Amino acid sequence: MYYGLKLVSPAVFLPMAFLLCSLTSLCTGTSWGTAGTMGIAMMGMGMGLGMPGAWVAGAVVSGAVFGDKMSPISDTTVLAAVSAGADLYDHIKAMLYTRAGLIITLILYAVMGIHYTSGELVLGDVDMITSTIEKTFNLNPIVMLPFFVLLALSLLKYRRPRR
Repeated sequence: MYYGLKLVSPAVFLPMAFLLCSLTSLCTGTSWGTAGTMGIAMMGMGMGLGMPGAWVAGAVVSGAVFGDKMSPISDTTVLAAVSAGADLYDHIKAMLYTRAGLIITLILYAVMGIHYTSGELVLGDVDMITSTIEKTFNLNPIVMLPFFVLLALSLLKYRRPRR
């Protein structure tokens, strides 16, 4: 939330929220967990940027569900592949037709963000939120290391060796 408020403009916030929630859900394999963690941060950022809460919630939920559907560690994805007797990654490749939905959704969120002009971006509020976060938490980029390790292992299709 801290880095988002410092770096993101309201025009790109909705597509960014959608993509970050998709990526988080892809790495963690849970849409509920993504909505409960990244979603909370996105809602806080959206409030700080003056975005309508319903738009932010839509970006969070749609991103979380998309990422969960495509995650190799999601219980529903694994269950569907096992039930069909298919290889997990072949199953995920077969679901890639949803890329069209991803692209359309990104375009719609981008248009909504660009045309959103009635939001009240109060820089004093953003500064107050970010300074409170700085004082309260130890902000260190190393906390993102497990996230990137899991993403890399998923992209490399790492499978634990059988014993």
